[in-house]
Amino acid sequence: MAVARTMLVVALGLAARAAHGDGAFPDSMAIFAPPDRPHQIVLATNFGLVTTDDDGATWHLVCEQAIASYVSAYQMSAPPDDALFADAPYGLAVSRDGGCTWTFAAGAFAGNEVIDAFPDPTAANHVLAIARQVPDGGVGAYHAVFESTDGGRTFGAAPIFTGSPMTTLTGVENARADPRTIYLTMYGETPFQPLLARSVGGAPFQIIDDTAAPSDIPRIAAVDPIDPRTLYLRTSGTTGDRLAISHDGGDTLALPLALAGRMSAFLRRSSGTLLVGTADTPSFRSTDGGQTFAVWPNAPHVRALAERDGVLYAAGDDLADGFALATSADEGANWRPLLHFDDIAGPLACGNLPSVCGGPWSMLKSLFDAERAAGNPADAATSPPPRTGGCSCQLASARNPSVWLLLPAAGIALMRYRRTRRKRPERLA
Repeated sequence: MAVARTMLVVALGLAARAAHGDGAFPDSMAIFAPPDRPHQIVLATNFGLVTTDDDGATWHLVCEQAIASYVSAYQMSAPPDDALFADAPYGLAVSRDGGCTWTFAAGAFAGNEVIDAFPDPTAANHVLAIARQVPDGGVGAYHAVFESTDGGRTFGAAPIFTGSPMTTLTGVENARADPRTIYLTMYGETPFQPLLARSVGGAPFQIIDDTAAPSDIPRIAAVDPIDPRTLYLRTSGTTGDRLAISHDGGDTLALPLALAGRMSAFLRRSSGTLLVGTADTPSFRSTDGGQTFAVWPNAPHVRALAERDGVLYAAGDDLADGFALATSADEGANWRPLLHFDDIAGPLACGNLPSVCGGPWSMLKSLFDAERAAGNPADAATSPPPRTGGCSCQLASARNPSVWLLLPAAGIALMRYRRTRRKRPERLA
């Protein structure tokens, strides 16, 4: 599942619970902390991108309306480009100036739905993407994997892998330790059959049956940054998600962790610790390479995870956790909030963002102001009551639950702006 990323970080945007600009309550999807830009942080949300260039002192918005409609996932390329990518139903949107301007990738899948995109974590010019191809006549649509060697400006006419009309591709990723090793996840529909495909050194893809989880939909969580044959998968079934791990390139899978709900984030830290995040049930961590997992006692309601220079970043529930984004320097025992959504100063002042984002920002601000108005300064030094296996964070401020009483008016205004929910992303970005 699910970014050629500047760090090994995977996060998943979750469906949220009330109304904002596209029919869902404001929520986070992914965190980008580029190593060559130590003061920059980008938080991908379901209403656009929230960015800072000064370590979180000021935050600005790149609204979704300036990017593309119904973005399902965001990615960031490797340095020095640090380009931003947005998967959309009608193409891959790309920005090379921090979100100020956006264009759509040209090539064979231009105008078609992007299922997944993965910028190579070792080369800014190399991008892999899955697109839904519709033949002339509209019959027999299929998924195919395309490759770009110019940083996502164009994609080759000939796909490097083509699925059958009865096969659904769910993710693509190459290995940091061996960029010519590429993995695909997919499933056959009649009958249902989870599958994995692997290409090593440019060889044709080998299809592997995912027999360890025969009833689950497989997606890539991450490829290990050290060992290209170690693969982490998220498998989704009717009772919840599971983490699958392979140490032989997918030939065999172990299932060391079953969750009661959806996996919202996965991160292999530079120390080797594995973190598995969930939004509404306990999160877990492993310090033995995934052989065993224990409840992560101080985890927030995790939306996304990232790491830079040994510092852990987590996107949480702004109301329940008291932050939309925070950092931890002690393995998640304590959290320092970096962002509440009501800290956003307004649209980023570049390109046409001030005009395009003015209306959406006004509606979002009404919601954030309602949250601020419901805050109780007397509670600023306390944290919200921890849930079982949840956050017992030390916070600089907290949000009063009475905020929910003030949200309907703002929510109704936002629902009038755009009522349709988009398909929620499935990549742990």
